[in-house]
Amino acid sequence: METQNEIENWLQNEKDNLNELNHTTERLEGMRFEENIVTTIIVDFDKPFEKWVDQENKAVKKLVPVIHEGTKKMWWLNTANPIYAELLKKGLEGKREFKIMRTGQKRATRYIFVG
Repeated sequence: METQNEIENWLQNEKDNLNELNHTTERLEGMRFEENIVTTIIVDFDKPFEKWVDQENKAVKKLVPVIHEGTKKMWWLNTANPIYAELLKKGLEGKREFKIMRTGQKRATRYIFVG
């Protein structure tokens, strides 16, 4: 059982690092891809993607800023998903606009570039 001191320590640490933990980028709506529907997005490669670590599920995600239907959104993309490496490669080639289709859900989620 945690002591009151231990609880106060982690709470203080969380409070001290609040600005650091809660998005150094602007807060944006999460990008949602409907299953089996082709969606067009424009990726903003101007700055490095912010990293987010999901300790519970042992996953590392990158917060990829996109424009979808004229609105800025954030695509929370697991770096273990094969499309992440493909996205970086296409970004290096100068590509910014993508047509993407999502299949599966949760851990089985996969994204496919279309066209």
